[in-house]
Amino acid sequence: MTIDWWTLGLQAFNFIILVWLLRIFLFRPVVAAMKARRAKIDDLLSDAETAKAEAEAVRQKVEAEVQNIEAIKQQAILDARTTAAHEKETILAEAQKQADIQLVEARKRLDDERQAAERHLLDKAGTAAVDIAAYLLRSVNNNTELNAIFLDQACKQLSALAANKRAQIIGVDDGTPIKARLVTASPISSEDASTFKKAISKALGHAVDLDTADDGALIAGLELHFPHVVIRHNWRDALSEAVQKMSLNHEDAQRHA
Repeated sequence: MTIDWWTLGLQAFNFIILVWLLRIFLFRPVVAAMKARRAKIDDLLSDAETAKAEAEAVRQKVEAEVQNIEAIKQQAILDARTTAAHEKETILAEAQKQADIQLVEARKRLDDERQAAERHLLDKAGTAAVDIAAYLLRSVNNNTELNAIFLDQACKQLSALAANKRAQIIGVDDGTPIKARLVTASPISSEDASTFKKAISKALGHAVDLDTADDGALIAGLELHFPHVVIRHNWRDALSEAVQKMSLNHEDAQRHA
């Protein structure tokens, strides 16, 4: 086999030219394209990593927000329960307070009504006692003796008067008889009137010009009227005073019960 060195040389030259042409027109653009592609891929990978990191940050932020919202929710529930419990206690306390106030008011009303009823009964009893006494005394025929008893009490009161009170009754002592009016429960005779006039003048220590009248409401006894002083000794006033004392004693006993 004979080697054609010229042919071999030309082929080698052609190959070198081809390689050079390929390097110039093919390999460089391909390498450049590959580098550009690689750079783009690297950029995409970097962007992906950045996006991944951002996504992770967002995820963590969202999780933190969710946890924060859950904590807020739990705290709100706790606060609501605490507030509800407090309001419940407040409402119950206020309800109990109102109930206590109403109970006290109800007890007071009942006590006031009871006391009013008792006072009414006492008044009725006093009125009945006065009516009974009046009925019994009207059946007494000897009113003169009763009048004499009450007159004796009035004369004792006149005799015991202080000097200033006596001076108030007598006024200017010019010897003129003092005007006086004797009111008895029943009419008295002129003889009794004269006797009573002498007794009153003696007790007062001054002459008296006595006028007489009768008032059945006195039940028994008398009233002696001077210009500025009235002396009372009769059963009407005595019974009224007794009823008032009974009522006052009852009220005092109720206050200290």
